[in-house]
Amino acid sequence: MSNQFTYKLLHYLPHPSQELIDLIDFKLQPEQNNISTMGKRELINWRGYTGPALRNMRRVEEPFQSAFDAWIKENITTQYQNSSLMYCHGSGFANGATSTGAHADFTRDYVLMYNVRHGGEDAELAFWQEKGQELIRERATQCGNYEALELVDSVKGPSNVWYLTNTRVLHSTENVSELRLNLQISFDTDIPAELL
Repeated sequence: MSNQFTYKLLHYLPHPSQELIDLIDFKLQPEQNNISTMGKRELINWRGYTGPALRNMRRVEEPFQSAFDAWIKENITTQYQNSSLMYCHGSGFANGATSTGAHADFTRDYVLMYNVRHGGEDAELAFWQEKGQELIRERATQCGNYEALELVDSVKGPSNVWYLTNTRVLHSTENVSELRLNLQISFDTDIPAELL
């Protein structure tokens, strides 16, 4: 598979079980990651807003995590880097911000996600190309200047489906007005053959 894609919906993958979802702490409002590196981004005239971006908080929380890893190995793949929950709150960390800001991830090239909470009816995952730059960027690249970006793809939600994201394409979550929470399965540099 070419690495020039932004995201792919994988309708053939099974939905997470209700028993697994019931183990999630939906009231958790983490202020930091406990897995991976947390990027702090500043937005410049991002649809009229200048200031700190919303932050994605990747969390490993028990008893959910052990059950999630067992479920992944039984239902998705045994070949993955790590897994986690990702919390993004629509307010509280960056008053007035509705975007996480365009970035490439720090520690992975691809991530498989399933939204449990979408972040509001207008929340979407957006993919960007910085003017004058290649589509595929180095890990940890950021661009908070809205005027320097061109939107290349976006998807609302998505709902009730696993989606594979190329995290070396600059991406952001937009229009977040409430909790966005998803299950994440990370892949370092290669996507397992069974997902292609």
